[in-house]
Amino acid sequence: MSSAIPDFDDLLTPREAAALLGVRTTTIARWARDGIIKPAVHTPGGHRRYRRGEVLALRTANTTNDGSRRTRPGSTTRGGRSAESRPSSA
Repeated sequence: MSSAIPDFDDLLTPREAAALLGVRTTTIARWARDGIIKPAVHTPGGHRRYRRGEVLALRTANTTNDGSRRTRPGSTTRGGRSAESRPSSA
């Protein structure tokens, strides 16, 4: 029983999740370590799989009102640069 609409419980590889979010696979791995996105399962070989619905929700949450994307989920910009990309004052 195939459906043209993807199931929100479909499991995605890091590459597929990265493609949906417009980031690199290394970013997905870092976000997983930081708890920004949680893998749904780990395969017996230790590979992560992510739920399509969670990835799409992250993409929606990461989009600003004008349609542009933030550099990192939850980040805000001040002065044209994200808080993470500004040099520290220390």
